[in-house]
Amino acid sequence: MKIHHYEVTLYYPRIIREKLEYTLRQKSVLLLGPRQTGKSSLIREELKSDKVVNLLDQSTFLNLSRRLSGLRESLKPSDKFIVIDEIQKLPQLMDEIHLMIEEQGRRFLLTGSSARKLRRSYTKLMGGRTRSIYMHPFVYPEIKMDFDLGKILGYGTLPGIYLSEDPFSNLIDYVGDYLQQEILAEAVTRGVDQYSRFLTQIASCTTQTLNIEKIANDAQLAPSSTRRYLEILADTMIAEQLECWSRGTKRKVASTTKLVFFDVGVANALLDIDGYSPQNPNAGWQLEQYVGQELLAYRDYSNKRLHLGFWRSTDKFEVDYILGENCAIEVKHTEHVTERDLKGLHAISGEKKWKYKLVVSRDKDRRRIGDVDILPIVDFLDDLWAGRFL
Repeated sequence: MKIHHYEVTLYYPRIIREKLEYTLRQKSVLLLGPRQTGKSSLIREELKSDKVVNLLDQSTFLNLSRRLSGLRESLKPSDKFIVIDEIQKLPQLMDEIHLMIEEQGRRFLLTGSSARKLRRSYTKLMGGRTRSIYMHPFVYPEIKMDFDLGKILGYGTLPGIYLSEDPFSNLIDYVGDYLQQEILAEAVTRGVDQYSRFLTQIASCTTQTLNIEKIANDAQLAPSSTRRYLEILADTMIAEQLECWSRGTKRKVASTTKLVFFDVGVANALLDIDGYSPQNPNAGWQLEQYVGQELLAYRDYSNKRLHLGFWRSTDKFEVDYILGENCAIEVKHTEHVTERDLKGLHAISGEKKWKYKLVVSRDKDRRRIGDVDILPIVDFLDDLWAGRFL
């Protein structure tokens, strides 16, 4: 992989560029992703646009908020591809953008870190004129040459964090910025203290099935507030609830969802966990969370419509992830997977025939136990991003 050097920082080419460029040849794009996943850097380093409008720039924001038509008036006839960064700061611009798409044939790349403020305007005005694409932190193919599992499990893969010399301090700052800029700006909470308590509780639930009443009780919140706060997490793309796979016929499945954060480092910071140690009790969920975030990114970057879920029966058998229709994945932090680690995969085998049954672990070599493939984490990531589990 070619790595470009710029003054004091490194830039790693992003694999989402190809999907973006292909889609932009056909229609406008709404590029969504949490803060600091690299949307602005991608625009600056890899996309050639005719004009960039950054709504984080205060003078630009103030001028356009006073006169929305100023955007249309500022464009030259040759400006056919326009980028508007952080569109959620001024969602009223969507009317102007819709007009220019319809009447002038211009294409737009709109970036944002929250879908909440855009939901009504976007669905009402844009219809089939744009396509939503989600951007994630660094994924394995982008950092393969510098892959460091311990660093990833401890601090995640947000570009600025992964390349930082003081990643934990930067993660703490990131969490603070998120609370201040995203949650308070959304103006949907009664106080940041309530949401802070919720975030701590919900971070402790990552990779687990959700019990709303218990989370609400532990965070001293009403269940209705807890559900509303979970919606904010989804709208700001901080965490996603996976649905339980329920197409089997022999075992009754649990009627619950499972939470996966967009980045393991952010979950660590919310829990005040600095780094990763194989001996630490947190190590197991850190690995499972990382596999989950790679699966989320692969699902969103893939050109195929892939379902991502998990499986848990009422008699307590579990499989960590179900990818598509034919791949069941269990994650084990151990360095030597044994037969006792396969109980969930054996149980789900009775529900249907699976093309792939995998255990992802810290084993040194890939091998098979019966019809189950035991894959070291790097082998799994290589195969995943090569599309071998479809």
